[in-house]
Amino acid sequence: MIERVTHCSATCFKVPPSALETRPRQSGQEETFHLRHGEQWMRRLNKDNSGHEELQKAVDWMFLLTVEWFGLPDDLKKHSEQLDYGFKGHSNDELRQIWMSTAVPFCNELQLKIPAHYDEEQKKYNR
Repeated sequence: MIERVTHCSATCFKVPPSALETRPRQSGQEETFHLRHGEQWMRRLNKDNSGHEELQKAVDWMFLLTVEWFGLPDDLKKHSEQLDYGFKGHSNDELRQIWMSTAVPFCNELQLKIPAHYDEEQKKYNR
């Protein structure tokens, strides 16, 4: 798919192919940096009671909002073109589960109360 984007951009928008070949790698590195930076600060803040309380307030406010960032549940979606054409690699529910599979254990490690848990019977995270 990257090759198609590279070709289209190079021919339609006069962008040199080499400029687009490095974008996915650079994006991944930047995302990794932000994730690591956020986790390190959460761990630092969590070391004392006042920091833990502030983190808990932030989690109480943002956790459910973040779960909703992944869009409608799959059973309520009416359009699947993004998945059908390969623009999107996972459905909304799959993306939500991927995110929760890292966020829930991390919050549990920091002893933050979150409105989600892993359901052994269903083999997925629920809220």
